[in-house]
Amino acid sequence: MKRSLIVRWLPTLGVAAVLMAGAASAADVRVMISAGFYGVYSELGPAFERASGHRLVTTRGPSMGDSPEAIPTRLTRGEAADVVIWMEGPPTSSASGDWCAPTAKSSSLAR
Repeated sequence: MKRSLIVRWLPTLGVAAVLMAGAASAADVRVMISAGFYGVYSELGPAFERASGHRLVTTRGPSMGDSPEAIPTRLTRGEAADVVIWMEGPPTSSASGDWCAPTAKSSSLAR
């Protein structure tokens, strides 16, 4: 993977790591992630696990659409996640109610 790509996504993954450390009370950290971020995540995830002692439990899916695997569909049906990494902006609401806690933090990436 190109170093510039890693540098480009590193701030977002850093935010995710901070959120993971503060959000999970157990050793397992549930992460929902869209495919566009998975390459960098798979490179940095093992280092996070070694440094923090947490185990990443990863669920991948598209960041849009209504397929059963899509992140919005998973959140709407109540699947739990400590961290959601996707391209659509903060996952704060759905037709059926709030997806994330009011204290959830989000970070936007400029392209």
